[in-house]
Amino acid sequence: MINRKQLQLIEKYYQGELDGAEKKLFQQLKKEDEAFRKEVAAYKKIYQGLGGLHIDHLQSKMTQWESKHSATTTTKVVEMPVQKSSWKRYLSIAASVAIFLSVSFLYQSAFNDPFEDHFQAELSYATDLQSIRSSGEVNQGALVRREGFTAYETKAYDKASQHLKDYINNFEAESKNDYQAYLVLAVSELAQDKAVSAIAYLDVILQGNDSNNRYDAEWMWALAQYKNEQKEESIRMLNKIITNKRHTYQEKAVSFLDKIKE
Repeated sequence: MINRKQLQLIEKYYQGELDGAEKKLFQQLKKEDEAFRKEVAAYKKIYQGLGGLHIDHLQSKMTQWESKHSATTTTKVVEMPVQKSSWKRYLSIAASVAIFLSVSFLYQSAFNDPFEDHFQAELSYATDLQSIRSSGEVNQGALVRREGFTAYETKAYDKASQHLKDYINNFEAESKNDYQAYLVLAVSELAQDKAVSAIAYLDVILQGNDSNNRYDAEWMWALAQYKNEQKEESIRMLNKIITNKRHTYQEKAVSFLDKIKE
């Protein structure tokens, strides 16, 4: 399953609007992500069909549909002119309608992704309590940790991951029980669609004795499992969250569970 940003990247590719950085990202995803490759191939057929039929009118209707879709769930049928004397034109219009419905379905799927609707990299996760409480000279490990938190706060999730991995791997004495650092790293990974590694870092928290970050970790773990296409694991955690009346994410868990069971 691809996310909305990746879908927009594919659209820009076929429209010839990718800049240098986007081209590099597109090629990387196409090389490493099988789901992304399949989506690129599926869109190729759609865009070839649109180009071959020269249906500017249909493309205009698609734009109108997208703008209206967010405001209403009612689907309006567009009456398209048919010349009785031209079977060729009739078949072209029929093909156009089929393509339109396919694109509409893809758009609707992308914009109603339960993960995208519920995942949020909260700034509060990176409230640097360790630095606030510490006194005296700051050591190198703490500096690396702080760089990771700062990058996270500016939404530079790739840099946040790099710094925090450095902190965890090279400053074991400081990072061993630093569950907040593991949480920020996990969320940074998930923000980059790296669900597997996010789950691994969240497991460290859930297997530890930390209570400050446990609720956040459980919620993110449920989202990450769904992102990793492990729906049953996600549902198991969501049910655990829902049964805990004091859980911070109880209402969100109910909403997310309803979405993925639809």
